[in-house]
Amino acid sequence: GASGRELTAPQLAVELHRATREIVLGSSAASASVGHSDGEAMTLRDCGGNKGRGFFAAKKLKLGHLLLVEEPFIFDANDDDFVAIAAAHVLGIVKEVELRPDPNDAEEHEDGDVAGQWLRGMKGVSWEQAAKAFSAAKNNGFQTTMPAAPEEEPMLLFRKLCMFNHSCIPNCSVYRDNCTGTARVLVIRPVDPGTELTIHYSDELILLPTQLRHRFIQGRFGFECRCGRCSGN
Repeated sequence: GASGRELTAPQLAVELHRATREIVLGSSAASASVGHSDGEAMTLRDCGGNKGRGFFAAKKLKLGHLLLVEEPFIFDANDDDFVAIAAAHVLGIVKEVELRPDPNDAEEHEDGDVAGQWLRGMKGVSWEQAAKAFSAAKNNGFQTTMPAAPEEEPMLLFRKLCMFNHSCIPNCSVYRDNCTGTARVLVIRPVDPGTELTIHYSDELILLPTQLRHRFIQGRFGFECRCGRCSGN
C-alpha cells in the first residue's frame, strides 16, 4: 500500500471490501473511520463476566456533549459470503480493537463452521479463529435498515460504538445517518464522573413493559438487562 506496510490476509480482505463499496457508491461510501472520540471524557473498562467492556465518564459531562463520531463497516447479511466477510473484518482490525465473541455461543455452531470453511485457506487464520471472529461480528454488529445502501440486509460493525453497553434508561443516545451509517453518540442527561455511559440497543424497547422488555432483550441480544429500570431501582 501507499504507506509501505505489509497487509495481513484479513486486512487485505477489509481493503478489498471497502474499495468495492467505493466503486458502487462513489464518494458517498463510508470510510469506516473514527472521526471523533473524546478520550478526555470517557475511558474503557472491563466490567468482567458476560457484560464485558464498557465506557465510563472520566469527568462530569453536560447534556449534549459529543462523545463519538464513527463510520461503520457495512456488510449484507443476505450475501452468500457474509459470514466470511464479517469474520475477516474482525480479524483485520484485531490490532486496533479486540472484538469479543458472544460468551453464550456454543463451541460448535453452524455459522462458525461456515466461517472456518471459507477462511481456512487464508494465510495465518485457523478454523477456530475464523469461527470466533464471526461470533464476535454477530455479538458486536448492528442489524438495521438503510434505504440508500446497496445492501439488502445491512449489518453495521463499529470499532468503538459497539463498546457502549445497553441500558433501558440510557444517559447517551446514538444518532445515525441513514445514508452512510455514520453514528454520533451524545450525552442526553448530566453524567457524574465514574458513571457508565450507556445507550439503548433498540427504539422498540422504550415503551415495552418490563416483562416483555426482558424477553425481547434476551431473545434478540442474548443477555439479561439489570439496569435501574429493569431492577426496579
